Amino acid sequence: MSLVTGSVGGATPAIPPAAIDRRYHRIAWLALGLGLIVFCVLCGGGIYTAWKYAQQPNVAHTATVELEHGSKLELRRAGQKAWVLIGKSQTVSEGDEIRTGPDTDALITLFDQSTIHLDYSTTVSLTIMRSTRFLTHIKDIRVEPASGSIVVAAAALADEESMKFYVTSVDGQIFVRVPATAVVRVEVPDPPGETLRMRVTTVAGSAALRVPPGPWQNLPLDRMFQVAADNTLRGPDPAITDLVKNPRFKAASTSDDELADNWVLTLPAVNPGDPQIDARRVSENQGGSPVYSARFTRSEPVLDRFPREPATASIKQVIDRPVGLYQAINVTATVNVDSQYKPAQDYPLTLRVSYEDAQGQPGIWERSLYPDPSAFPPSPLAIPLRAGLAIDLPRPASSQLPPAAQPDTWDLMTQVPRPARIKAVELITSGYLFDVFVTRFSLIAH
Repeated sequence: MSLVTGSVGGATPAIPPAAIDRRYHRIAWLALGLGLIVFCVLCGGGIYTAWKYAQQPNVAHTATVELEHGSKLELRRAGQKAWVLIGKSQTVSEGDEIRTGPDTDALITLFDQSTIHLDYSTTVSLTIMRSTRFLTHIKDIRVEPASGSIVVAAAALADEESMKFYVTSVDGQIFVRVPATAVVRVEVPDPPGETLRMRVTTVAGSAALRVPPGPWQNLPLDRMFQVAADNTLRGPDPAITDLVKNPRFKAASTSDDELADNWVLTLPAVNPGDPQIDARRVSENQGGSPVYSARFTRSEPVLDRFPREPATASIKQVIDRPVGLYQAINVTATVNVDSQYKPAQDYPLTLRVSYEDAQGQPGIWERSLYPDPSAFPPSPLAIPLRAGLAIDLPRPASSQLPPAAQPDTWDLMTQVPRPARIKAVELITSGYLFDVFVTRFSLIAH
């Protein structure tokens, strides 16, 4: 027998059964623990995946587009090439495009009661209209205006609800974020201008704009951002637009029948021997900088023989622009109406704006001006001015006008019915002899 305890003849001692049982118990508990961990991970992952899925806006919705005015409202379904003329109302889906004609505006009501008003000659795509199915209520809405003007009014949030509402450029380079209850106007030139891609104005609430890789820029109420062709931002500026091009007559004439760029001159045939009408752009140095004006004169009698008949000349600018989305359009001008030989049937200077209402009916807004004292008959639309003074209208800097002729604003949108489209602006001069200056003739749209 060997002296080594537990061995006989050098053989390996046998493992006690109790030790074997303990080893198997440890392996079993380890396997059970690992299985429990894997089970918990799988359950947690499933719950997390289900939670994330429930939070994703994965339910597509529809909207309703309604014709408000006009005759040309068209729809192009997602994936289709042809535009189809639609009637008074139509259900539209995610990915559909809607466009209005030059005499047509429309209203889109989304699934959450948010609205998109389409002005004349506007095209917009309903890129995303989705919400979550379970748990939290999240809305995801994205629209892409390709041209024209839209006003987006985001609906209010319900309890524990969040919203992602974006207006984007068609190339995805410009993002406008519209929070709940905010109202934003977005204008896209068509065709895109050489200097302007998009104009964004906050009408109610607050909004934000981003041109990646730049940061989000907050856009306060009644302020406006403009995105240039190179994606640089200008603003925020006061939310106003001058609808009249070259209101100060700064540009040189490019044609024999133009007083200055964008203005077309019409001169009458004058009786032989009568004074002619001279219409030209003039410049005066005021405060170290030139001030340009349109000047109309008929003031040099021929051989001291005064004209037998009055004559009328005018300059006109065609605008032809929808204005239904603006809240106010104020007419302003600086004028100087000098004395004349004798009153004629027409006034020495008339400011005229021609427009159409929402039904396409034509309308005229005008104010006539004459030097005081003069023998013109009184009229609520005719205003006497002190001869030889440059006066800012409608309210002069000093009190040259009687109180009844000093309105705070000349607002075209107070006309009944309201203008829906400005057609043209015109300056009309008339008389036997006159001398008239006009500058800063503007339509300031808010």
